[in-house]
Amino acid sequence: MTLFDSHTYALHYKRAQKTFREHAFLFDHVGSELVGRMEDVKKNFKEGLNLSPYSLTPLKRLQICHPREGGDPEKALVGECKESFQDVKNVLDPRFRGDDIKEDRDDIKDKVEAFAIHNHLHPETLPFPDESFDFVVSCLSAHWINDFPRFLLSVRRCLQPGGIFLGALWGGNTLVELRESLLRAEMSLKGGASPRVAPMLQPSDAPLLLGRAGFKNPVVDTETLTVTYASLWSLMKDLRGMGETNKMHDRVKTFTPSRLFKKAEEIYQDSFGRPDGKLTATFEVIYLTGWSDLD
Repeated sequence: MTLFDSHTYALHYKRAQKTFREHAFLFDHVGSELVGRMEDVKKNFKEGLNLSPYSLTPLKRLQICHPREGGDPEKALVGECKESFQDVKNVLDPRFRGDDIKEDRDDIKDKVEAFAIHNHLHPETLPFPDESFDFVVSCLSAHWINDFPRFLLSVRRCLQPGGIFLGALWGGNTLVELRESLLRAEMSLKGGASPRVAPMLQPSDAPLLLGRAGFKNPVVDTETLTVTYASLWSLMKDLRGMGETNKMHDRVKTFTPSRLFKKAEEIYQDSFGRPDGKLTATFEVIYLTGWSDLD
């Protein structure tokens, strides 16, 4: 079943790169939380893989390999990394291809291009050998993966004995106000509704999914963040700047009339507005921790 359009993901990601830092506050907060969890683990990790969609400032505190970091290759790596990424310098999202790799290292270029091209179509599977990394981190990207259980299996396969997976993704209560307002507005104007806010994982399902993927000592916790916006337009601007707008495969692909958003904002204000006229938006974060085995 295809819930999300990988081509749309790539387009949104590329667009968001231009001004991401202006809208990165949620990503930075969640990244800091992941770093805190990593620093609580009393173990020295040396070979990490970062599957997060953007270069996040908090994650630079980890000794981690980020195969999609841009700019100078010397600045693309933090700490010790696997040799197969030593010369990577282009931004390579798992679902977005990049080609700016040193020509004198064809072996590396082939590996990284295979990673990018493969995951543009199949982000659920990681094309790395078994037991390649001792930790894997994923910050606010896995909620756009069509087959999340398969993704977890792939991460588990890539972990070395004693390795750890740390992940964060949006949970089911994220943007509940926006979801309901758009639904009611479209029902009012059109007599029907189309998918506009993605379905997301429920926290209660996460431990079972980690266990089925083979992770040991799975831990799941949640955090609810409430953000205040002056208007629906300012909320949508933030979502667009983060690359978090609608990527549903079955979404309406025609231009959305302004009257729909106007009606949605009226409903949003009536049902969820604050006395000062501002709007609140809920973001639920699900944090995942799992070990490859029991030491």
